[in-house]
Amino acid sequence: MSAMDDPAIIPLDAETKVVERPGDHQAELRLWLRLLTCTTLMKVRCAGVCATISRLRCRAFDLMAQLDKTPGA
Repeated sequence: MSAMDDPAIIPLDAETKVVERPGDHQAELRLWLRLLTCTTLMKVRCAGVCATISRLRCRAFDLMAQLDKTPGA
C-alpha cells in the first residue's frame, strides 16, 4: 500500500496529486491540453492579423497593451 492509497493522507496541492495519481486526472489533462491548443491557435491568428493590418509584431502589441493598462502612461 502506497502513501497515496491511504485516504487519511491528503496531497499538498493539485500538482502533487496529479503527479502521484495521473490516472485519476485524464479528463482534466485533456481539457488543459485543449485550452492550450486554443490559446496557441488564437495567438497565431492574432499575430497574423496584426502583421497583415499594420505590420505590428506580437512583442510590440504586448508592449502597447501593457502601456495601455498602466495608469498615467
